[in-house]
Amino acid sequence: MSDAGAAAGVDHGARAKLDPAARSDYFALRAGIQQLTAQLEASQARLR
Repeated sequence: MSDAGAAAGVDHGARAKLDPAARSDYFALRAGIQQLTAQLEASQARLR
């Protein structure tokens, strides 16, 4: 492996962190997905 490849690697103990602005967007998207999933399941239940 080249020196550049070794330097670009991730330490096994390192944890990835989201940028603070991206973090709030991430949680907003997750909440939206949960709401949409609940709506879809309710619609499917009505059609049965």
